[in-house]
Formats: sequence, structure tokens, C-alpha cells
Amino acid sequence: MIENTKPVTLMTIHEAAKTGIMPENTLRRMCKNNEVPCIHIGKRTLINFDVLVSFLNDPDNYIKGAEANG
Repeated sequence: MIENTKPVTLMTIHEAAKTGIMPENTLRRMCKNNEVPCIHIGKRTLINFDVLVSFLNDPDNYIKGAEANG
């Protein structure tokens, strides 16, 4: 059993942009260019918001894909 796990905060690009973190078009471009981990489900693209914030706070210590699984 896994203990002390934090629920993952997944948001659509539109929802993440509404937080004011960055414009929607920039988030779409970053997902398209695999600059941040995204999950594509049908026509929707979901972003792990906590990973996005971590990436923006410290991009030098970010490893692509390492946080995509949780």
C-alpha cells in the first residue's frame, strides 16, 4: 500500500491559464514542444499543475518526463 501520496492536480490548458500563471497560447506551445509533461486524452490536454509550477520556479533542475508519472 502506498502511503503519504499527494493527489495529482491535473488541469486543462484553459484552466491552468485562468490561474494567471501564463497565457493559454504559451501553455499550448509548451505542451506541443514537450517542454512540460502533458497528458492527451481525446481532444483535451491535461497538465500536472504542481509539476508546471516546479518547472517555472526552477527550470535548471527540471528533468523532462521524470515527473510525468506522478
